[in-house]
Amino acid sequence: KHHLLRTFWVGRGGWRDRQLPDGTIVWTAPTGHTYITRPGALLYFPGWKTSTGALRRVDGDLPEPAGRALRMPRRPSTRQTERARRITNRRAYCDTG
Repeated sequence: KHHLLRTFWVGRGGWRDRQLPDGTIVWTAPTGHTYITRPGALLYFPGWKTSTGALRRVDGDLPEPAGRALRMPRRPSTRQTERARRITNRRAYCDTG
């Protein structure tokens, strides 16, 4: 779910991201907490230069797309409901076997 939130809940009051030249991304949550993700290639190739070169700096807030949150996919049912359905189906299957 966090991937969906970071994709669709951005802009003022939402998630923010900042990419560093080495490919590291600093995510800032609406709460102000920061999360850092580093390029996966560094795990396997620590000496590999993954610099993206000079990045164009964007100052200020980007305009928030209208209705972006409305496009966020919705689950047809909750995870709890789906889990209960799977358990019921599995028990029914085992009882008939």
